[in-house]
Amino acid sequence: MIGFEVELSVPTFWPGFGLEDDNLICSFLFSGFKYTDKAVGGDDDLSLFEIKPDISDYAVRVQDLLKALLEPLRLTSDPGSNPPVYSRPGTFDKIPVRITKLEYATFALDEVNPSVDAANIRLSAQAKAIRDNVKGILPAAQERVLPVPQPFLPFNEAMYAGIPANQIKALTKSNPNALGLLNKLKDAVHSRLAIQATAGIFPSKVPQLFEEAGTWQLDRSQTFGAAWGIAYPLICSHVNLIIDQVKKDAWGQENLRDKRFEQGFKGHLYLLCSYLVGQALTQTSLFENTTAKNAVPYHAKMNLGDFHKAMPKGNPFPISAHQPLKGMQSIEGGSNLAENIALLLCQPEWAKTNYWIGQLRNVKPRNDPTEQLIFSLPKDFVYNALTGKKVTTFINQRGLVVKSEHQAPDQSPVGESGELGVQLEFRRLGLETVDPDQLQDVFMEVAQKVRKLNATGPRLT
Repeated sequence: MIGFEVELSVPTFWPGFGLEDDNLICSFLFSGFKYTDKAVGGDDDLSLFEIKPDISDYAVRVQDLLKALLEPLRLTSDPGSNPPVYSRPGTFDKIPVRITKLEYATFALDEVNPSVDAANIRLSAQAKAIRDNVKGILPAAQERVLPVPQPFLPFNEAMYAGIPANQIKALTKSNPNALGLLNKLKDAVHSRLAIQATAGIFPSKVPQLFEEAGTWQLDRSQTFGAAWGIAYPLICSHVNLIIDQVKKDAWGQENLRDKRFEQGFKGHLYLLCSYLVGQALTQTSLFENTTAKNAVPYHAKMNLGDFHKAMPKGNPFPISAHQPLKGMQSIEGGSNLAENIALLLCQPEWAKTNYWIGQLRNVKPRNDPTEQLIFSLPKDFVYNALTGKKVTTFINQRGLVVKSEHQAPDQSPVGESGELGVQLEFRRLGLETVDPDQLQDVFMEVAQKVRKLNATGPRLT
């Protein structure tokens, strides 16, 4: 199964304070959507894609401009609050700036059934529908506010997109600095699309995502790209050493003889290692202004303790929390097999923040290292995942779970190998933002790569 998320860099909001004059500006500034996993629209019959609000950095972008709007909008700010909150007599009290952006989420489809041709026709229809929707919003949204096209369905909230540029100009016409800030804000609104894909990957094929990273991760950014260019070979080398160690144990000799089980186990370890690297990176200055989810190239849309559920029936996982060591060299603190593996996995220096501060240019410790990728000590995170427990990944700075990632593995058709797909969100496809007219080519290319990676054609059971 495969689905796409397509982000459009345009401010979105609902008309919380109205759509007229100054009230429109207040709606723009303060009425971004609070919940960003709830659909507010879609294509005409809601068969190809949903429209959702998404977290954006527009709230940061407008802070300087907002200073010029305080007096004409009769706003007062609370200087002691972080993030800043604002009040307006008779309208609202102590509310933060909230501006979301627009995201299209396609409905997942089976990339090979009932046929590749049928899947391609569907992918093409999805891409064209999103393209047409984007062209109904931009470039007009740089200058004015537009209703987002929605089907005739009972959505609870209307969505509007764009910048009320004329209304803001009217309030800041004697302030050239404010006009310059407004123009910068308008420049951030463009029709280039950022794309992520979520696909069901068979466990035994997950290792290829790391061992053949160049096929998937073409991120050329100076920082993220450089970090993962270093990380991939380190992870691969380390996991292979651990597999060799496990094979010296009686448990490994008995349970890793089946190549599907060995490769699936290796895939699980690769993913867990990537989260250790990601956690280390989130504590650097790279993540001052971006979400912790960007720290990993493959974000598991499931509880990583459920990885074994996607493996063929009869697999020996999860490892029992009481499985004794019988041949594998004991690590200090490792009283059983799973604990031993967890300690080994967390051992390298590259699983620690200081390694990346030393490796990457102009990267420093993070000023406010409160947003985490994994919500536990690294060793506990790995141990719980290996023993089939619930592990929590990605929390916001208040320490709350942002979004449930604890779904069962992707219930796609069972592959010929007896495997199900593990839901992975490809965070760093290596694509620059694309023009809406390129969307169809991108969808086709990614789907074909997923087909090739999974290799064995799924069959219904």
